[in-house]
Amino acid sequence: MPHPRVASVHVYPVKGCKGIDVQCAHFEGTGLAYDRAWMVVQESNGKFKTQRQKPRLALVNTSIPSDALSQPSQSPPEDAFLTLSAPDMDDLKIPLGQSGKLKEVICWEFEGTAFDQGNEAASWFTKYLKSPHRLVRYAGNVTEGSIPADRSRRPTDPKWTTDKEVAFADGFPALIISQGLLDDLNQRLERPLPMNRFRPNIVVTGCRPAEEDEWQKYSIGPDVIVEAVKPCDRCVVTCTDQDTGEVGKEPLLTLKEFRSSVALGWQLPKSAVFFGWNLVPIVQGLVRVNDELEVIHRRETIVAVPSKADKAKLMTAQQTPRMQEDIRRGAGTAALQGIAAAVGVASILISFLYILMKVTDPQEPLQPT
Repeated sequence: MPHPRVASVHVYPVKGCKGIDVQCAHFEGTGLAYDRAWMVVQESNGKFKTQRQKPRLALVNTSIPSDALSQPSQSPPEDAFLTLSAPDMDDLKIPLGQSGKLKEVICWEFEGTAFDQGNEAASWFTKYLKSPHRLVRYAGNVTEGSIPADRSRRPTDPKWTTDKEVAFADGFPALIISQGLLDDLNQRLERPLPMNRFRPNIVVTGCRPAEEDEWQKYSIGPDVIVEAVKPCDRCVVTCTDQDTGEVGKEPLLTLKEFRSSVALGWQLPKSAVFFGWNLVPIVQGLVRVNDELEVIHRRETIVAVPSKADKAKLMTAQQTPRMQEDIRRGAGTAALQGIAAAVGVASILISFLYILMKVTDPQEPLQPT
């Protein structure tokens, strides 16, 4: 029986903006190279903005040279740029190697620092969105696996996986969906929808609809091995037309009929609907169109949120950088307070003993204090 194959590969450089269809991309620690490496934030508080709040972001086109996407993003080609274009806007070019001043940002649970991409980019998005915004870039490490106490590095959800890092994607490094699952959905809709509504990184063919629900660990081509750690619960962005920015009600209404946790028999929030799987890399490398997928391990248990015991174990194994920093600070403060208290008690005891000795020694009078 033939193996499933990669039908298409997609990179979304700026969170919420259009993606790039590519023939191959380097799968690194935080996902495909440059995927969700940039993010639009509100200027006043650094909070992230997506199509949920700003549907017009769907109309921002992105472009990165293909040779840059096929190699690790920490070593970009010289004179390579991220290019942004949008209706009634001049093109904006940002060097792929550009860092910048660190800015406090918020992306879901992550409160840390990212590289501000400068005033030109800020003016561009402020004009386009008609309110003050800035563009920031992920400042973490896209290749390493371990997560040290660094406020620029964002760990994945520790309830589902440990020791993994993600840039500004919603929660995990990459998303895979089978074409068969979309075909199944479209048979239930009055008007079929394109795959771009779901913004996957990898689309596969040659398998049963939703067969990806069964894959836990698998290889993609000769280079990459991934683990599917969590089904992707879908939000209102799937209802946003990626060509017009208009927001409707489908596919969420129809997905509730056959892709809810109740319909699937999964022990997950009943209100959630699922379409595709979130991936973390085990072995990094190049992902190509037409790569074969070979399942190494199939899922043997019902999909469920980890138990309380598992959560405690995972939280200990992968605390967020902010938590680690706070714990260290708290421990350090407590230690200093303890030392100060001990010194204070010791001083009182020494003074008391000194006075007692003077009182009991008639040969040596007390000294005035």
